[in-house]
Amino acid sequence: KYTIVIEEILRKEVAIEAQDADEAARVAKALYRKGEIVLDAGDFIGEPQLFVNNKEKYQIRSGGHNILY
Repeated sequence: KYTIVIEEILRKEVAIEAQDADEAARVAKALYRKGEIVLDAGDFIGEPQLFVNNKEKYQIRSGGHNILY
């Protein structure tokens, strides 16, 4: 039996009006929790990583289903 973990990184830049960085972070977190900031496939950066039993690391090739190399 193997435990497989697939990890992706999504990133979105959002402008927040605030008095300081702490307030901007609080506002952003609240908007994210309410679903007003949503990350989707268009926000994907990099290549997904696949881990087997939290040890071996493989890249998932983009544009196809060739999983390991």
